[in-house]
Amino acid sequence: MEEERRQRRNEMEEEREIETRKETENKEEQEEAAAAAKEETKEEEQVDKAEKRGRGRYLDDEEDEEGHPIQASRRRRQV
Repeated sequence: MEEERRQRRNEMEEEREIETRKETENKEEQEEAAAAAKEETKEEEQVDKAEKRGRGRYLDDEEDEEGHPIQASRRRRQV
């Protein structure tokens, strides 16, 4: 009877340890995923800023009658 109790206690401790390891692994994976998402967002923001700087000179979506990109200063005058 004492042996059964000891064995049950050991099994329960092992189960707790396994659960703790799983939780730790899940937490680490979540932290890594969050860090990767944060890095990706940061890169996207840098790309957006670079694109905006480029648009300050030429607006890719607007062209004059001859099909040339319109410079921002010319665009303001036309409006």
